[in-house]
Amino acid sequence: MFSGRLTIPETPNRWALALAEARKRNRACLDLTLSNPTVAEIPYDYDALFSALVAEDAKFYRPEPLGLFCARNAVSAYYRSRGLDISPEHIVLTSSTSEGYSFLTKLLCDPGDIVLVPAPSYPLFDFLFSLDGVEPRHYPLLFDGVGWVIDTEAIALAVNSEKRVKAIVVINPNNPTGNYLKSGEFEQLLEIVSSRPIALISDEVFSEYPLGKGGKDIVRCAAISARTGLVFSLGGLSKSAGLPQMKASWMIVGGSEDIVTQALRRLEVICDTYLSVSTPIQLGIQRFLKASHIQREAILKRINGNLITAHEILDGQAGVRLLEPEGGWYLCLRICGSDGDEELAIRLLDRGVVVHPGYLYDFSDGNYLVVSLLTPSAGFRKGLEILAETLDFAS
Repeated sequence: MFSGRLTIPETPNRWALALAEARKRNRACLDLTLSNPTVAEIPYDYDALFSALVAEDAKFYRPEPLGLFCARNAVSAYYRSRGLDISPEHIVLTSSTSEGYSFLTKLLCDPGDIVLVPAPSYPLFDFLFSLDGVEPRHYPLLFDGVGWVIDTEAIALAVNSEKRVKAIVVINPNNPTGNYLKSGEFEQLLEIVSSRPIALISDEVFSEYPLGKGGKDIVRCAAISARTGLVFSLGGLSKSAGLPQMKASWMIVGGSEDIVTQALRRLEVICDTYLSVSTPIQLGIQRFLKASHIQREAILKRINGNLITAHEILDGQAGVRLLEPEGGWYLCLRICGSDGDEELAIRLLDRGVVVHPGYLYDFSDGNYLVVSLLTPSAGFRKGLEILAETLDFAS
């Protein structure tokens, strides 16, 4: 009766079962996976934000497939304030980044085609592309002893051996490893797709959250930097403004002018079919983005402060190596020892600490734990202290 596009495991994994049991018992836990800024003790000017939703024009419905021009112009101005010049005509609004991926899949792919996605990375991709009848296929990110890099040789091999590849996704910076897309990697990717009908999709939702010294020679907006091929940059209110509840995201279309024109014409038809972004939200985007520095500065202070805390507690700690991220909200910990990442995550649950086992993100070379740097600072420190004690006990 049901589509084969969606596969749901019949039995949850052991960690998920243990987490469900802890929540069933109403056990208070230190949640080091918290990624929702609206419940992370981040300050908001809610009076200003809510007032943006009651504009007089919100009474009227004026559907524009690519988004109201005033909203696209607000996004353009937001990028301009960061020193990036983007025409509003090259901006397309969607209700979420996930919807943006779905629209791009409809634009670029036929059923059975392949989209290359990074691993390790966010596990949502398997669902996003499979639900549109497309096969997500992983390419590796490699840890070179200092940081994570894109395996462009593996991408080139996949493209050369499989004609069904229609798009390559990069996360900039990647979630959860935190590595930015570097200029050299970007040029290699453009060279790989330059003579093929393959688009490059750069997910840049975390791009405004550098950690520590940040990355060097990074690509700030791939779509602006591209002069050939077809390149998309994705962003949205969820991360840039810390407003996941104000459902609005955008894609920027760049590359060869004639291909960009064709892509925008087709995207207009796709967007017109759904018209998913609400009028009040679009009218509020300008105010949301103008006020976004309040949340963004608070988040930057939180994540950088928690990274310093992590170094204080874990540097020199037996059984764990902190892998320095360049940006984003997440921190990866390489675990050394006999326990697997799931086993250690379950032991931490028993001690009232929630972390993600690395296999959820498709790490392939060892055991990892993933924690969120967005966690309120006191709870983050306490949770890492318990992690260090647990590792001491195991050794």
